[in-house]
Amino acid sequence: MSNENMNRRGFVAALSLAGLGITGCIFGSKKQKAPEPKAATAAPEKKPAASGSELISESDPTAVALKYKHDKSNVDAAITKGRKDYASEFCNTCIHYVAQGESQGKCNLFGNKGLVAAKGWCASFVKKA
Repeated sequence: MSNENMNRRGFVAALSLAGLGITGCIFGSKKQKAPEPKAATAAPEKKPAASGSELISESDPTAVALKYKHDKSNVDAAITKGRKDYASEFCNTCIHYVAQGESQGKCNLFGNKGLVAAKGWCASFVKKA
């Protein structure tokens, strides 16, 4: 019985090696071309950074992600459902807000993209201590 198993094992091993050899001959015979260098392309134009004196657009990707609205009354009720102190949540009462006048200020979550409305709101509101 051990001779019979050795023969089967030997046959399967030889068959596997033969299959690899044939595959290598078929695919290994094609010369692969070196990749051609890409033509130099002009650097993509970068939009100038916001001057920081304008309100950030509500369509800005960060504003969308934070569900930011200039006017808190435009916030979808489903987003604010279950928030205890929603009535007192405004950007100007948030820890991330730094006043830049009476009606607008800088939000640390937006970096230097622009300003937010003092009476605005976003989902990342954290009450000032």
